[in-house]
Amino acid sequence: MAIKKVAWFGNGRLGLPLLTALSTSEFDITVLLRRPRSAYSFLPSSVRTASVDFTQHSTLVDTLSGQDAVVVVTQFVPGSDLDRLQLALIDAAIEAGVKLFIPSEWAPDTVGGNGASGELIGAMTLPPTPVIAMKRVVHNYLMARASEGKIAFATIHPGVILERWIGSIALDFISRAAELPDGGYHPFSMTSLQTVCRALAGVLSNYPQTRNRFHYIADGVATLDQFVTILEHKDPSGKTQPWIRKSIDIVATNAVAIERMKEQPMGVQEFLAGLRVPFFGGLTVWKRLDNRDLGIKDEDRVDVREEMERIAVEAWKRAN
Repeated sequence: MAIKKVAWFGNGRLGLPLLTALSTSEFDITVLLRRPRSAYSFLPSSVRTASVDFTQHSTLVDTLSGQDAVVVVTQFVPGSDLDRLQLALIDAAIEAGVKLFIPSEWAPDTVGGNGASGELIGAMTLPPTPVIAMKRVVHNYLMARASEGKIAFATIHPGVILERWIGSIALDFISRAAELPDGGYHPFSMTSLQTVCRALAGVLSNYPQTRNRFHYIADGVATLDQFVTILEHKDPSGKTQPWIRKSIDIVATNAVAIERMKEQPMGVQEFLAGLRVPFFGGLTVWKRLDNRDLGIKDEDRVDVREEMERIAVEAWKRAN
């Protein structure tokens, strides 16, 4: 029953570091590629590769035959067809006899199983939104197929990824000004890439105990306001310099974005407005952590404060 052979799709800003870390483990990984292998010189040398065409179901089935699991860590942006690509992979995985499918979640509580509300409905849960609809389509489809015994699934929800969030807010290092969703006061669960990789390895290594579950992990909790305070204290002048904080109303900007999306395709601005709700709107603080179930010990957790200080120093260096 153990998971050994893994088909992997995704080699971007999140996919590549996770793939690189996991490629040194006990898993036999085959990376699915849509372009010639020569275009992917950055891939770890230890992984196998296979060319795929998502419009060709039979060849997808052949490629996935003999694999124990499929892991997807692909780009989540407007027009990425994240849902269609994964649905094609799921159907092929079922026919190929794959045991486990891990979809491209890697973010907030899109499911509604561990956020700010214990009731799973109401004002403190993530509302319906086109922005995360493609993620919900995929995990709902997986739940339906799992209930039929056709395939098992597992999702991993790290909240805000420690090394990948800074580009989501506007920081002006010259004027020392920051635009913060709701003033940056809402807390959020935050997880390092190191811990995400450990969680993924834990899901695969502890199968079948980890199957058909939504896994919530974190290294700690932080706020955007805390990060700006760190920027103030890490000022290259050697003195603490105050920053101007401009608050962006999350609810209002999201409401405008939703109205626009009723009339036109989702663009980058609508996408970002929608993402602020789950990431920085107070809905991403886990009530229950699954760290220990996935083999992540308390002493292994990354110190979020120290990492934010390191990120602040690097941000200042890039700005100067």
